[in-house]
Amino acid sequence: VASPGDGVYRSDDGGSHWARANAGLASRQVTRLAASPAEGGPTFAVADEVLFRSDDAGISWTSLDHPGAPITSIGLSSSTPDEVLIGDAEGRVHRSDDLGRTWATVRATSSGAVDAITRISSDEVLVGTDAQGLLRSVDDLASFEQVAAAALDSGAVASVATSSTSTDAADLIWVSLADDGAVRSGDGGASWQTMRRGLTKSTQADEAGYED
Repeated sequence: VASPGDGVYRSDDGGSHWARANAGLASRQVTRLAASPAEGGPTFAVADEVLFRSDDAGISWTSLDHPGAPITSIGLSSSTPDEVLIGDAEGRVHRSDDLGRTWATVRATSSGAVDAITRISSDEVLVGTDAQGLLRSVDDLASFEQVAAAALDSGAVASVATSSTSTDAADLIWVSLADDGAVRSGDGGASWQTMRRGLTKSTQADEAGYED
C-alpha cells in the first residue's frame, strides 16, 4: 500500500503485519501505486512525480524515465503483461510495451487530468478524466470518445475497476465518481446503473483537503 509521506508498505502475510518497503525510492511522497495482476509481474509507484518500478514485489525500486506532466494514474493488465499505461495531468496517455523502458504518447482529452486508466480488452481502454468524464478507446488508443450515459453525467471520474468472466472483455465495470458515488455496468459498458445504497459519503475520501 502507498502512504503519502511514509512511502510504501508491504505485507507478506495477507495484511496481518506491514513493513516499510522504500529501498531505492528517492522520496516517500508516494501518490500512485499499482501492481501487475500477472503472476510475478512488476509493481509501479509514483513518488514526487518520478516513476519507479519494482521487480521483487516492492523490496527494491528503480527509477524510470517517462514523458510529460505529473503522473495521475497507472494502468496494468494481465492480458498485456509488458504494457504500462500512465495518465498525466495534461490529459495525455503514455504507453510502454517494455515495462517502462520506452514510451509513446497519445492525447486522450483536451482538458483536465487522466485520473484512471484501465484496459478492457486487446483493443479497448477506458480512461477516467476530471473534466470530460469517462472516455473509451476501441482502437487500442488511436482515438477516444466520451461515454454518454445519464449515470455518468456528474463528470469527474476518480477510478475505474473491472472484473471479467471471459478472457476477451471485462463484463463488470465499476466507476467511482469524484462527486456522485459509484456507477456500475454489467454488460461491458453498454448500459450503466448508479449504485449508492449504503454509501455514507458521495464524494471521495481522498479528495483535496480530506483529513482523517
